[in-house]
Amino acid sequence: MEHRLALMVPPHRRRPPRRFRTRRTRSRRRPVLRPITAAAHRQLALFDARRDYARMRTLTVPEPVLPELLESLEASCLQLGEQRGWTRDATGAVTRALKLLLATQDTPGAPIEASTVAMLRELALPVQPTIDVLEHAAFLTDNRTPAVITWVERKVAHLPAKIRSEIGTWAEIMLHGNTITPRRHPRSRRTIRNHLYAALPALNSWAQTRDSLREVTRDDVLAVLPSGGTDHSEMLSGL
Repeated sequence: MEHRLALMVPPHRRRPPRRFRTRRTRSRRRPVLRPITAAAHRQLALFDARRDYARMRTLTVPEPVLPELLESLEASCLQLGEQRGWTRDATGAVTRALKLLLATQDTPGAPIEASTVAMLRELALPVQPTIDVLEHAAFLTDNRTPAVITWVERKVAHLPAKIRSEIGTWAEIMLHGNTITPRRHPRSRRTIRNHLYAALPALNSWAQTRDSLREVTRDDVLAVLPSGGTDHSEMLSGL
């Protein structure tokens, strides 16, 4: 009806058609990837307090002290995101995480610890992609405990403290290798699990009368070994 009434208005009195204008926004230039030089010093904190990133939901994130560092990390984020096919939203979320991490550093320009990135879960920001970007930019300190080390600690939690410490040292050497005596090349996580599984019956037995593995004698080893077969060879290999 309105359309028909509009046609009854003389052409010289009709309003010109309405034009929709798009709002022009300043396009941000692509960040430039520059070499990153990490700070060699560390600013000591007066109190070792855990950051509460959840409060940042209601606060304005300050600008990082080193904007050129943020630009380099943003460029690394775009580069990695293009390689992996990240969406614009995913890349933007990682960029926000990077800005927040740089803005809250005790030592501006110091590599960021993986455990600090993990706290961003409180803000529902992507943790693993952010870690990947920092690692891609060689700006990450990976202080996470490997899952196999956590598994070893859980399996030997009931043993005496000295034996737990000795097994922990063994697991670290098995995982990372050692260039001094006892020299060893790194072993796979499966090998570590298999060796500990095979040795656990013997460790449980010795823990009843021993406080340290240094107290175990050759006769003690022979006494706990199975008579033969696969169990014998696997336990001997584990020990």
